[in-house]
Amino acid sequence: MSDQQIQTFEIDLPPDDVQMAIRRKLAQENGNGKSEKGFRAPEFMPIQYILRKFGNDFIGPILQELLIKEVNKRVAAEGWDVAYTQIKGLWSVNDRPFRYRYEVTLELYPQFVVQGLDKLQLRPPAKVQVDDSHIDAGLEVLRRNHSAWSVVDRPSQLGDRVTVNFTSILADGSSFPGGNGENVGIELGAGGMLPKFEEELIGVTAGQKIDFPVCFPTDYGTPILRGQTAFFSVQVLSVTQFDLIPLDDTFPAKVGVEGGMAELREKTRAHLQSQHDEQDKIDLGSDLLRQLAMANIVSLPQSMVGQQFEALQRETTVQELEDVEGLIERAQYRVHLSVVVRALIKQEKLEFAPDRDLTEQVVEWLKARAARNATPPQ
Repeated sequence: MSDQQIQTFEIDLPPDDVQMAIRRKLAQENGNGKSEKGFRAPEFMPIQYILRKFGNDFIGPILQELLIKEVNKRVAAEGWDVAYTQIKGLWSVNDRPFRYRYEVTLELYPQFVVQGLDKLQLRPPAKVQVDDSHIDAGLEVLRRNHSAWSVVDRPSQLGDRVTVNFTSILADGSSFPGGNGENVGIELGAGGMLPKFEEELIGVTAGQKIDFPVCFPTDYGTPILRGQTAFFSVQVLSVTQFDLIPLDDTFPAKVGVEGGMAELREKTRAHLQSQHDEQDKIDLGSDLLRQLAMANIVSLPQSMVGQQFEALQRETTVQELEDVEGLIERAQYRVHLSVVVRALIKQEKLEFAPDRDLTEQVVEWLKARAARNATPPQ
């Protein structure tokens, strides 16, 4: 990141402004004008008495408001385009003259001219035509969605779901994130857990307790567990099997279709075609946005990357969390795209409807621009 994207400076709040703001706030809150200890009203008390009486809870928001005002004045004077603001209090003196000093660090958006608009291309993905194989697969999904698990009194086998409580420790006796679980349902063979863990659960029955070691792969997503051996203690709570309902002539009525299998297949075809068409639109828009981003390689505000990384950590599954490098790349791309789109909107003076999704409207503009690029001049 260039030095120009980081600006650090100090601000001293003007003492007279601090005193005036304190008295103005007291006057607003003291509309009845009551006197206190011989003073006509709180706003006319000695300022030191006010500070002792009302404390930091009262003066804190006042100082914050003044500070933001001073920062905004500096930003406007310098013409900075601020992406992130960090403020640190340096010192304060609650006496005449009132002195409050802060260190302000700003991270700025990169300044650049958006490139590549004249090279945007409409590259629609190959259109999928739904055929019988797609319909069969869609009906199988529908069938599974309307089926259910049932408890069985037998040893577990591949394809069953085993619900367990488990605890674990590493070879040195320490615990690790994700090493304990309660009421965890594990579908055997689905790959939700390490293969060795699932293998140990084949042939178990409800009420059984088993202990076994598991060695984590050397390329495991969580670095601290790579090549480590963990010792698991597992209590089996239940074993269930998946009871698929038959895909016969009675099935359409079970899913609310009265016209039989022919009507169900036609409805499934139309639904799948609509899904593919919608995905094609999404893919086309994503491709245009990626073309725009790749044509504008800029230095990213790292504070924004950090915020996006934290957001992704909250959004993703445990398996995805293990891929830290992948999450960082996704966070960087999100910020990259937002920075470029923001610059595009400012540069082209674009105006969008506030009640519609912004990205959707940007994609529409990019589509129109790409279509114009493809049209030969008259």
